[in-house]
Amino acid sequence: MEYVRVFKKKEEIRNRLFWVVVDLLDVLDIQANLWEPQKKGLPLWAEGLMFFYCYILLLVLPCVSLSEISMQGINISPHKMMLYPILSLVTINIITLFIRGGNMLLYKDNRVSGILMGKNILAIILKTCSFVQYRRQLQSAPPAFGLELQKNSAPPSRAANTQPLTHTQDQPPLPELTSCEHT
Repeated sequence: MEYVRVFKKKEEIRNRLFWVVVDLLDVLDIQANLWEPQKKGLPLWAEGLMFFYCYILLLVLPCVSLSEISMQGINISPHKMMLYPILSLVTINIITLFIRGGNMLLYKDNRVSGILMGKNILAIILKTCSFVQYRRQLQSAPPAFGLELQKNSAPPSRAANTQPLTHTQDQPPLPELTSCEHT
């Protein structure tokens, strides 16, 4: 049974990385459209704003996704991995849909990628469904699960001389550090 759980976690990471790559391609497509010559183009301030927006997304979002994945290690908790889906839903899927729609309607831009607009609509539907499913799981979970989520999301603050409270069957207890080993 352990093999299935490890395989499922690896598949989850692959799916997350796939969405990161597709989102980055989406942002690069918008940024590449700014470099192509146009008959009647966007105002210069709008092009600059879109270029800066795409540049910030290209810098920030991959870091957020990779930091979420690296923080989890082997024990992936879904409640700790919701930052990238929320950020990408708002900043990439919804806003770039408006950018492309605005370019198509206001400026009669025929370079708008219908495939990536479809990807954004599909991503909005899938991410919304996953958020609804996550909320249902949270509401149907026993109260002890909610306390565990709160404990896992809060940073540990134990004194140096206290003993660990509990440990699970899957994880061996961690050795306690003395005060001189912290430095």
